[in-house]
Amino acid sequence: MSYPIPPNWFDQTPDSAYLRERQLVGDTRDPSCPKLLPVSRSTLWRMVKAGRFPAPHKLGPNTTAWRCGEVRSYLMGGK
Repeated sequence: MSYPIPPNWFDQTPDSAYLRERQLVGDTRDPSCPKLLPVSRSTLWRMVKAGRFPAPHKLGPNTTAWRCGEVRSYLMGGK
């Protein structure tokens, strides 16, 4: 089930919140899913490995996510 997402959802998200991979690069199963980065999943992970994108945080055995504040800083030109 898909819920409507406001167009400014990223601006309203606090810096302490976590973003999952599908929120960053979209979901191939749901083309209407908004995405922040114009890259594929594999490119995202290559960027992380090369140190060009913030490293994710391991929240559990099967859960990896990025802090919204770190992603926001990257998008604003910081590292």
